[in-house]
Amino acid sequence: MERRTLLKTLAVLGLGLLAKGLAPKPTDAKEAVMGYEVVKTDEEWKAILTPEQY
Repeated sequence: MERRTLLKTLAVLGLGLLAKGLAPKPTDAKEAVMGYEVVKTDEEWKAILTPEQY
């Protein structure tokens, strides 16, 4: 294997690992599935939703 090919391969693998490490991670499994809790007052929900939805 040529040195240039080896260095290119290692660079690509390194960038892939770096990108994987920088990706945002959920703090726990429940948050990964459910997302986050939406907190709104009744008045805010009434303003957003139709009477049938509320």
